[in-house]
Amino acid sequence: MSSRIERELFATQILYLVGDDDDDRLSAIEALVTRTWDPAWDPDELIGQDGLPAIVTCLDDKDPRVRSAAAELLKAISEHGEGDAVVLADALPSLARHTHDDDDIVRRKVNEVLALLKTQGCF
Repeated sequence: MSSRIERELFATQILYLVGDDDDDRLSAIEALVTRTWDPAWDPDELIGQDGLPAIVTCLDDKDPRVRSAAAELLKAISEHGEGDAVVLADALPSLARHTHDDDDIVRRKVNEVLALLKTQGCF
């Protein structure tokens, strides 16, 4: 179980993901991705605070760094056995749109997420 401070931090980061400030959005999504590098990381708090729709929204961001980080975060969530939650957050249409993204890193990461979700039988 996470502490009150961790829950509040997640809540703030989720708000930044859908906010108007480009720098805040990039910082928040990168901070969330960085947390996945911890072997003890678990996506439950992020999912529990309804963070998946905000992450999916970031897939359509104008900044390819935000789109790339969003795909990376969705992949990490899926790798932790929560692929169904990713699909239920309506991520598939956005992921499919970005299989032809102008940015090659975004394309690669999006295709990795889709391949993982397919392998897990999520669609």
